[in-house]
Amino acid sequence: MADGKVTINIAICLRSAGANIITVNRLFKYEDVQDVPNEYAKSHVAYSDILIDRFSDPKAKSPEVSCVVENEILSFKKFFKILVDLYVINNQNLLEKQEH
Repeated sequence: MADGKVTINIAICLRSAGANIITVNRLFKYEDVQDVPNEYAKSHVAYSDILIDRFSDPKAKSPEVSCVVENEILSFKKFFKILVDLYVINNQNLLEKQEH
């Protein structure tokens, strides 16, 4: 896209259906974008220990970020790093299954 915009819609959820801009900022490692050490750090989601402390909720561990993009395809060129939870289904590690 010429203007650099990729997403059409973004949804972020921690534990509640309702959030305000202050709550959304609290999901990220750097709540204030003026405090980030570099441009990439603006997108760093806070780790679970930080989220539990910030929200005073032991279940506030894993925010979900969903994006809608044109043509439903997001190029891997747009990703810096992808972290994936280790999933085991029917005693099969899905990462190992994908590698075979």
